[in-house]
Amino acid sequence: MQKCFRKKTSTTTATTTTSSTISPTTTTIYNNNYFYYYNYFYYYYYYYYYYHYYYYYYYYYYYYYYYYYYYYYYYYYYYY
Repeated sequence: MQKCFRKKTSTTTATTTTSSTISPTTTTIYNNNYFYYYNYFYYYYYYYYYYHYYYYYYYYYYYYYYYYYYYYYYYYYYYY
């Protein structure tokens, strides 16, 4: 009795692609760039807040000085 041995031919070829877009150096540079951008944004926001606070303080001081001057003028006018 003759046995028929069929020869197995594999047509699937394993192809490995090494063109990965995410590399450790790119990830590190991206993270550092994002961190720098976040620090810059935070610094800008802090500077804006500080400037706004300083402007408000200056305005308050000016208003207080004006009120004091007005009071002094009124007192002087009333006295004489």
